[in-house]
Amino acid sequence: MLALLALGGASAASPAFAGEGCENEARRVEQGSTYLPDCRAYELVSPPGTSPYTEGSLGGALPGEVKATGLARASVDSGDIAWASYYPLSESFGGFFNLSTRTEAGWSSASVIPPTSTNGGPDLTCGPSMFFSADLSQRILEDGFSSDGPEDNSGEYCPSNDPSLVADEPEGVQNIFLRDPASGSFQLVNATPTGVKPSAAIFEDASTDFSHIFFEDAAQLTPEAQDGLYEWAGGAVHLVTFRPNGTAVQGSLVDRGNEQSSASYMNAVSSDGKRAFFEAEGNLYVRENAEQEQSPLGAKGECTEPEKACTVQIDASQSSGPGGGGKFLDANAEGTKVYFSDDAGAMLTSDTQPGSGQNLYEYELQGGSLTDLTPVDHAEVMGPSGIAEDGSYFYFVASGSLALGATEGQPNLYVVHDGGAPSFIATLGNSSTGGHPESWAWTPEWQTARVSPNGRYIGFNSVMSLTGYDNTDANTGSPDLEIFLYDAVTDKLSCVSCDPNGAPVGLSELPGARLIGTGGNLDGGGGQPAYIQRNVLNNGHVFFNTLEPLVAGDVNGQVDVYEYAQGATSLLSSGTSSEESAFYDASPDGKDVFFGTAQGLVAGDGDNALSLYDARVEGGFAESAGGAAACNGEGCREAAPAGSVFSAPVSAIFTGPGNSSAPRNERPPDKTVKLTHRQKLVRALKACRHLKNLHRRATCRRYARRKFGSGK
Repeated sequence: MLALLALGGASAASPAFAGEGCENEARRVEQGSTYLPDCRAYELVSPPGTSPYTEGSLGGALPGEVKATGLARASVDSGDIAWASYYPLSESFGGFFNLSTRTEAGWSSASVIPPTSTNGGPDLTCGPSMFFSADLSQRILEDGFSSDGPEDNSGEYCPSNDPSLVADEPEGVQNIFLRDPASGSFQLVNATPTGVKPSAAIFEDASTDFSHIFFEDAAQLTPEAQDGLYEWAGGAVHLVTFRPNGTAVQGSLVDRGNEQSSASYMNAVSSDGKRAFFEAEGNLYVRENAEQEQSPLGAKGECTEPEKACTVQIDASQSSGPGGGGKFLDANAEGTKVYFSDDAGAMLTSDTQPGSGQNLYEYELQGGSLTDLTPVDHAEVMGPSGIAEDGSYFYFVASGSLALGATEGQPNLYVVHDGGAPSFIATLGNSSTGGHPESWAWTPEWQTARVSPNGRYIGFNSVMSLTGYDNTDANTGSPDLEIFLYDAVTDKLSCVSCDPNGAPVGLSELPGARLIGTGGNLDGGGGQPAYIQRNVLNNGHVFFNTLEPLVAGDVNGQVDVYEYAQGATSLLSSGTSSEESAFYDASPDGKDVFFGTAQGLVAGDGDNALSLYDARVEGGFAESAGGAAACNGEGCREAAPAGSVFSAPVSAIFTGPGNSSAPRNERPPDKTVKLTHRQKLVRALKACRHLKNLHRRATCRRYARRKFGSGK
């Protein structure tokens, strides 16, 4: 590893890390942020006093674990960010989903939840959820979660739409709306036919441009439908779950069996929305062109007009076996290449070895070719770890010895490239090793591993000493969890989080390199689309959290945010805050790295509330000129469209004075708007409702009531 500078951990070989030649050096000096790498400077994104994401500390159940790090999503192209907060931007309303936009003068933020279904209270009452497209220009709103009455004994629910977003909005159920980015108006997605009793609609996934929206609804929205999966496209609703012979069947969009829906990050719906993968009757299918009429079938049951609607069974045997039972693992973004596992007893291909356990298969939709990638005596595929956007690289864990270097019976991490044989990367520890969650690298509930979009790099956690570094904790005597980066092109494995100067001295849980199932990009509930943060970029840069002080400037003994680049480790948070800091997301090019901290890093952040920051390359605003705008009343709301059905006019996205020049140690009283216990209970019960397992749902409800009492 390269020699590191004493402050900030910057590489002495890189002038940019040292601050030489930075056009924004005056801003960096003014902030005291010259230790940041890549000519980065701090920018305050959230308005002062709004406390993004969590109430109080970021700390979780494990040492260094950060709660709700998924409650933010950076745009793929603009540098903007959507984020959620336990606290509203203003005391006058309760919009908990916000959009922050960067201008030359600073950051401005607005609540993007319309004032609907509040029943005279904050927007939280009816449990709205907002889902954002990758460029943040498109939004889907779920509203009316608690419409079915006070069954949860929470004391608050949605008896009616107050006001309605559209004229034909069904009363008493959760509804899904698509926002028109041009007019700001909303369109109802789950339109219920006349005479059909409406039911709660649950958003599952969508195409990149939101022109195709997939959702579950128990109501019979089409003549053929059972309790099933629907697609909305062009203003019309279509049933997705058809058998290959064209008959309807009850089914659901594929996920990995977890309670935080993984459909969105496993590409269960193709980027253009033309293909959707679903499970029904124990089989794995893909439905293409669901908005078209059914294709005529040929003599062998094949679709004769592929431009029309067609269903294909992915896990049908192409050998002598019974087929079926496939478990969808991943697909490329186009939905043309699918990876799934299946028990050898299904005998999907002629080279599948009897009794070899779960095998890994690759299915190509173009041509219908099926390949067993693990045709050995003991495959024992355990789970996926990630995929390249184009599907050229697929990472997975198996306990079988599939390549030289692997250990039979242990969780081995592999990669397959362009349909080739598996290549061994590392043997991971058991999930119980040292009390650390090792299995999060392949289990669907957490999915801690991160794969770069081009598939070249994977970042993952392990307690094993994979690079020779002694990760034995000096306090506990157990191995600490570390982050490793594998380069599939050079076949090189590096330790991202290992202390370059010696053994760690305390526990090093690394939550920034794992996904907390967030539910709905930003919602935090279960059962809805989750979003995986960009921890690993195409150039191999890694952003992560750790409790360990990896550079001399990290002196606070708290979780801090780091960047790893070309062998050098650098601090992105201050390393001096009295509370934890947490990575939230990064732009695809890494120019913007968003994180939360309670420490005022610019002059205008003088409160003691948690704030959202951007460590931006060549960023920074003059302390007396620009920064996060102040937030006052309805000015914190996004502008209402002309002619909208909002009950009261609202002003445009707020603007205001920039960062003030008040001394940072003169903190004003904390004026944060806090949720009542009743509101917290409503939010917690909402998360429980989408759990598919009845026992887990009941357990979740009991836990929520114990935690928040009677909701007073």
